[in-house]
Formats: sequence, structure tokens, C-alpha cells
Amino acid sequence: MSIKEWLVDNKVKWSETLSRFTWPIVFIFITAILSMVTIQTDGSPDLYIESLASGLCAYALILIQVIVERFYSANKRMQTIFVALTISLSLLYYIYLRQAPMEANQSGSIRTMVLFFIITVSLLTVPTLRSSLRISDTLVQLIKAIFSSLLLSLILFLGVTAVIGAFSALIYSLSYHWYSQMGVISFLLIFPINFLMRLPVYTPESLSKPNQQSTAIPPLLESIVAFVAIPLLFIFTGILIIYIILNINTIFWRSNMMEPMLIGYSISGLVTLSLSEKSSRQVARMFRWLFPFLLLGIAIFQLFASSFKTVELGMTHSRYFVLLFSIFSIIASVLYSFSRTKQEWIPRILILLSVISILPFIDAVSVGIFSQTNEVNRIAEGMSWASGQTLQPGTQSLNENEKVQLSYSFNYLNEQDALNRFDWLPDNFNYYNTFDYVFGFDPYYYSYAHNDMNEYNPDSRQYAYIQLDESTPMVLDMSNIDAFVEVATYNNYAESFTLSTGHTLDFSATNDDFSVAVLDGDNELIHYDLSFLKETIWELNAENPSYTLDDLTFHKENDQVDLTIMVKRFEMEQGSYFSGDFFVLITIK
Repeated sequence: MSIKEWLVDNKVKWSETLSRFTWPIVFIFITAILSMVTIQTDGSPDLYIESLASGLCAYALILIQVIVERFYSANKRMQTIFVALTISLSLLYYIYLRQAPMEANQSGSIRTMVLFFIITVSLLTVPTLRSSLRISDTLVQLIKAIFSSLLLSLILFLGVTAVIGAFSALIYSLSYHWYSQMGVISFLLIFPINFLMRLPVYTPESLSKPNQQSTAIPPLLESIVAFVAIPLLFIFTGILIIYIILNINTIFWRSNMMEPMLIGYSISGLVTLSLSEKSSRQVARMFRWLFPFLLLGIAIFQLFASSFKTVELGMTHSRYFVLLFSIFSIIASVLYSFSRTKQEWIPRILILLSVISILPFIDAVSVGIFSQTNEVNRIAEGMSWASGQTLQPGTQSLNENEKVQLSYSFNYLNEQDALNRFDWLPDNFNYYNTFDYVFGFDPYYYSYAHNDMNEYNPDSRQYAYIQLDESTPMVLDMSNIDAFVEVATYNNYAESFTLSTGHTLDFSATNDDFSVAVLDGDNELIHYDLSFLKETIWELNAENPSYTLDDLTFHKENDQVDLTIMVKRFEMEQGSYFSGDFFVLITIK
């Protein structure tokens, strides 16, 4: 094909794509422009929320176009109504995002991720409704469109950035913005438009004569599924089964180690299961027969384990999703194993459960906040904190389980900006700075005092950390101090300091020597071996990482020198390194 023929052919494709996806392309351009402005101005103004809302609108409009083509291809009025409704709802969602908590694991970001997920599954599902297409067919088509578009964008990005880098190094220095802007053009503009060019047309006419070539699995993808994805899933499944068997009578029911893995494991397993339907290889047939039963067993065990954990520590949004996906995995496994004629219901059930997880009042984050708030209120009522008076610091007497629950719940509610629900907290309460002052223990007590509700064992710890409690002012009497030195150490650190008195301070923090010494010329006046801190830190960390100045002050003196060491921060990894920040106060007698 000549260059002229290539240009003519692609001009037709571009024209058809622009005509077919006019509104999605408009919002794709808006998203790219907003992102480029944010990059060029170094985040001032930060248009992240605007870009996110615009990108979500573009993605939703792509789905609307597929729905219109599938069911209303001859009704232009209906298409206009759907587009107008989608843009209006996107505007309302943007207004929601402007006031929603948007940090990681907060309601705004969780809802947005789920919405992107729902649209993706819907793109797979809509073409299969009342047609001969299966999910495996649309999945192959989508994967082809995504990876061919992504490959083009990646090659373009690498090539252009290499040219920019060469120009910047050899001719004229360019700002780092150029590389970021090229990333936006490649992956937020060219990639989605190329994806739309490759997205099949799902009209009733086209589905009546399906293109077998478009739904055939490419040889490379078939090899990846048969020789990479399936073996890895079998190995991973074997590890999960061994873990369950070895811990069935011990920590499995109280541990949450498998919870973060279940969602990714279920999705990757079911995607591989769908793709394996397009393969005639023996390993694919065996996988289709065996995997649903394996997933069913693992999902049932995890459903019970997560339920016990919920009863023990309350609900969180992550556990909400694990329980939801456990239920979904059980349903999907049963349908795959015993009712192959109903397999097409699997993505529809997934969409339904995903929609439930973001509905107001019953969404994952709202349920998590409600549950953890109730756990705190239960403890507060038992301690008479919620009796209309502000909680007085230092007056609490909590048992071990209450400390774990309170620190666990406060940690989650702080992530969700939901600590304003307790009017009995002091007005100046700050989770990071004043939690330990108010309640008498560290805000992360649940993570180091207990390990999945088993008693803490310092010998099993690989890392320990202590620090000076900075919630109270540090007052030092310097009237009799001749020299004050602040030392920041790291692994294999050794340094000498000349004091204003003419003496020398040697501070050594190596694997062989952890000490401080004061010298007068070559004469050592005092030597303080600090290696005891390597042992003490494990005991101190077991109780509470934050301590008062008195707790972290160590003193040694003789006839010539009065030496005081104050620990500001000290951390240690077993068998690896130790480091810290110290105040050294010296009085020469």
C-alpha cells in the first residue's frame, strides 16, 4: 500500500470515527487539554477533578453510543436524549467530586473507580444482549482494540521522547514539561481515538452476520492464555489452597491476608476462563472444567473468613468489596460449573453488584463509616465518653481488645475524614499528633500490638521504631550546658565534631560500634556505649512508638564530663540497619 492509499484509507476511518463518536472525542480533547494545562502550570490550578470528570463522561458516552447502535440505530432522537442525559449526569457527578473526599480509599475515588469498572463490563455485555455474540467474543474484540492502540501510542511516545531528549541534550535544553505533555498526547488523546477506530459496530445488521475473524483469538493471545495465564493461575490457586489447609485451624479465620488478593484473583480467573473458551488446547479445556470448582471452594472459605473478621473488627469498604466479590465468585462458579446456558448472566450480575456498591447510603464507604462509627460509639458508651462532656485526656482505662478496636476504627475514620462525628473529642484533636495524648496509646496500636488478633511477639518483629512525642513542647534547661549537638545518623555513620569548648565529640553508629565519646585532644574523657538501644527499642516499640522526653533521655557522667543523650527518633531493621536523630548535651566539669 502506497503512502497516498494509506492516507486516504485512514482519512476515511478518521472521518467515520469522528462522525460515530463525536461527543466522546470532544470530551477526550477536553480531558487532554485540562491535563496539559495542569502539567504546564505545575498544578496551579490543579484541574485533576475536572480532567477526571471529563474522562469519565467521554467513557460513558462511548458506552451510550454502543447502546444506541445496538438498540436505537434508527432513532436519532433517542440518541440525542441519551447524550444530553449523560452529559447532564456527568456535570452533576463533577459537582459531587468537587466536595467529595478524593484521597486514596475515600468515597470520591472509590466511586469513580467503580464507575469506570461498570462501564468497562457494560461495554463487554451490551453487544451480547439478544445476539449470538458471547462475552468471550466481545472480550477478544476489546483486547485487540486496546492492545493495538496501546502499542501504537507507546511506540509514538518512546520515539518522540527520544527525539526530544536528543534535541534537549545536543541543541537546546527543554523543560521536563515536554515529556509529560507528550505522554498526555500519546495516552490520553491518540490512544482513546485509535481505540474508537478499532471498536466494532454493534448494529442489529452487523450482528446478524457476525465477523468471525474479528472474534477469533489471535495466536499470540491464545499462547499467552494457554502457556502463561493458565499455569500461573493454577500455581497461585495451589498456593492459596495450601495456605488454607495449613492454617485452617489457626489464623486463617482471623487473618485478612487473602482479602487483598481475592478481587484480583477472581477477575483475572474469570477473564482467563472466558478467553479459554476461544482455545481448543487441552490445557484450556482442563482449565474450563477445573477452575470454577477451585474458585468456588476458595470463595466460600474467604466469605466465611471475611465475615468473621467483620464481626470482630467491623466493616470497611475494602472488606465490603471482598464480601461482595466472594458472593459474585460463588455465583459465577456455580453458573460455570452447573449451568453453562446461563453463563451470560455472570457480567450482568457483576454490574448489578457493582452498582449496589456505589449507591448512596448502602455504598461501600458509607457502610464502612457507619460500621466503624458504631464500634467507636460502643466503646464510648461503655466508658461514658458520650455523656455530653468533652473527653479528658489521660483518664481512659481500656482493655486490650478495646485499644485494638479503637485504634483500628479511628485509623479508618480518619482516612475517610469522618472523625467530626464524635462531639466528645477535644476541640483541638488531631489524629496524628494528639491521639496518643488523649487515649494513652499509639494510633497504630492495632497494627503492632496485635498481629491478626494474636499476641504480639517482639522476637518475630523485623522492624522497630520509636520517636519523641511531639504533641507536647520540649523544654530544655541549658543554663549549665557547655555544648549542644544534634546528630542525624544513618547506616555505618561515624562523625567527629569540634565543640565550642575546644573538645571533640565522636559519634559512631556502625555495626561494630554504636557509641558517643568526648575527647580532649587524644585523651578520652568519657565514653558512652549506646548499643543497649538496639535491644531496648524492641521492648519500647511493643508498648508505644511515641514517648516523652524523659523516657528517651539517657545520662552518664564521671569526674570530668556530664553527658546526656536524648533520642528524637530511632529505627532498626533486624539484621540490616539502624539509624536515628539524637540530641547530645555536654557539660565539662
